[in-house]
Amino acid sequence: MSAPRLLLVLTFAASLVWPQAYSNKDLKLELREAGAGAYSGTITLEGQSYPVTARGTAVELKGEFVVGVNRFPFTARVDGMRMTLNSGGVDHVLNRKNGAAPVSVTGPGTVYRHALGVSLRLAPGWTGTDNPNGIILLPAGARFEAGRNDNPELYIAIVKEGHSPAEEAQLVQGLSESFTRGTGNVQRSGVREAMSFGPRQGAVYRWDIRDPQLRRNVAFDIFGASEGGRYFAFISVGTAELVRPREAEVRQMLASMTFEVPKAGPLSDATPLAQQWLQKLKGRMIRQMYAYSGMSSDKYHYINADGSYVYKSSSMVSVDVAGASGMSSGGNANRGRWKIRDVSGQVFLEVQYLSGETKMMRITQDERNWYLNGEKAFAVDPQ
Repeated sequence: MSAPRLLLVLTFAASLVWPQAYSNKDLKLELREAGAGAYSGTITLEGQSYPVTARGTAVELKGEFVVGVNRFPFTARVDGMRMTLNSGGVDHVLNRKNGAAPVSVTGPGTVYRHALGVSLRLAPGWTGTDNPNGIILLPAGARFEAGRNDNPELYIAIVKEGHSPAEEAQLVQGLSESFTRGTGNVQRSGVREAMSFGPRQGAVYRWDIRDPQLRRNVAFDIFGASEGGRYFAFISVGTAELVRPREAEVRQMLASMTFEVPKAGPLSDATPLAQQWLQKLKGRMIRQMYAYSGMSSDKYHYINADGSYVYKSSSMVSVDVAGASGMSSGGNANRGRWKIRDVSGQVFLEVQYLSGETKMMRITQDERNWYLNGEKAFAVDPQ
């Protein structure tokens, strides 16, 4: 898919299959999408991990990693399962680290269970692979390579908590505007059709896009139905001649989707100090706000009672000076599981991200306030 608008279609789908990890015997690079062409993560050298930021696409990136007070720029290019990372004039060839191996399907009705708690019954011949955001599904004979924009077809099953009709409408509107802005390739844009998925009532939204360079039609469909505060959804994207005939199988798999909260161990260490913070934070939302000189940010840490963790953030920078004014905004999100840790009398919020990365955020307090990672924080009821 070479037309710019079709690249945007697959960029949206590809954002659901990040984070990615690439490694060789000497180093490992882990990245997750941070929105608006930005990525963040870590690079591990000789057993030590350092923060990474980058910008670009899923195919080509420019960024830097920080070691102490030193910053080291790098470029990276992805070709299928391989990444070539250049830093300091030296090329490092890394291979993509796969997630869970695809399920071997021996007959109809194979149940695929994701680590997040969602499960579904695969259509005959289909395989599934765990991804931090959901399940990547492929029919028999189909292949998908992250970082490529010419994959013929891709299917993703996801579950969203706390779904609302307003969010659904905003998503569809945003996609429609993105696909149609500055191009005449879109033939159908976000058309809604009511649809049933077994006992669930929902809808499908369809986009039809014509690739004038490759002379083929591309389909982008979102199937979804809500149940008990959860939104079960399938995203189908690729060449229309391949994607659209799969609709019956997609609807069948969506109808079979269920969700069960994963079982987890204790949510805190057994010390009195850890237990004290567990009582304060369990089931709450930690909010951190910052505003100064035209910059503002909001951070939200959802410390859910079932042990799941959701992080969301938004930021805005505004400029208003003589002869020039402007504003930019961005956002980020991540998920995982949390635990309160007491390490030699120091308390930490430990988060195990779905990417496998673990982060320790120290909790401190003074006579008036308490702080998470050195930033003032408030524990409030979830919004």
